[in-house]
Amino acid sequence: IQERKNITGRVGELHVSSIIGDSAFGRRYVFNDVLLKSGSRTSQIDHILVNRAGVFSIETKKISGAILGSMESDKWTQWNKREQRTFYNPIKQNETHIRIIKEIIGEKYPVFSLIVFANNNKPLFSSDIVVNMSEFRGALIEKSRAINLSSEEIESVSSIIREHISHSAVERQKHIEMAKQTKNALDAGHCPRCNRKLVIKKGRFGEFWACSGYPSCTYTKNL
Repeated sequence: IQERKNITGRVGELHVSSIIGDSAFGRRYVFNDVLLKSGSRTSQIDHILVNRAGVFSIETKKISGAILGSMESDKWTQWNKREQRTFYNPIKQNETHIRIIKEIIGEKYPVFSLIVFANNNKPLFSSDIVVNMSEFRGALIEKSRAINLSSEEIESVSSIIREHISHSAVERQKHIEMAKQTKNALDAGHCPRCNRKLVIKKGRFGEFWACSGYPSCTYTKNL
C-alpha cells in the first residue's frame, strides 16, 4: 500500500514539474525533489523555483477524497470511500521548508509558499497559497509578476541553493528515518529529541507543547 502511495505521489510531482517547466539561464532555475541541508538539519522539498519574483517552495499532495482542516490546525483529515486518515498540515510543513531556505539564502529575498493538490481537490477554506492542479499554473503566473530579483541575483541565489543540495543516498535515508521517528514520538506524546513526555505550557502567545525535560531539552511545538 505504501509503495502504491509513493508512486501516486511521484506522478503528482511529475505533473507539477511539467507545469513549472525547465530552468532558463539567468531567468529561472528549477530544483525538483531535493534534500536541502543546513548544518546538521535536512529538509526534503518537492520543488524549488527561483525566478524574478523570488524563491518558491512548492509542496505537492496527491490525496483523494474530501479534505477537512484549517490554516492553523496541526492535522488535516482525508475522507474517501476506502479510508479516513489524518496528515500533517502541509502549510506548516512548507513553513519548515521555507525556514531552512531562508537560513541558507538569508532574509533579503522573498520566499513564497504554494501547496498543490494534484487530484483537483483541496480544503474548503479559501487561500491563495493552497490550490488544486487546475489552478496551479494561474497562481504561479500571478505570483511571478513581481520583479524582486535581478538576473545576477537569480544566478547567485540558485547557486547557493545548489551548493546546499545533498545527493547522498545515505543522508536521504537518514532523513526519512528521522521523520518517521519524529512522527511516532509526537503521536505517542513524547519529545522527538529525548523521548521524555510532552507537557502543555502557557506562553504569551497561548498554549504549546514543551518537553518535560526542560531546561536540558528545549523542544517545543505549537498546540
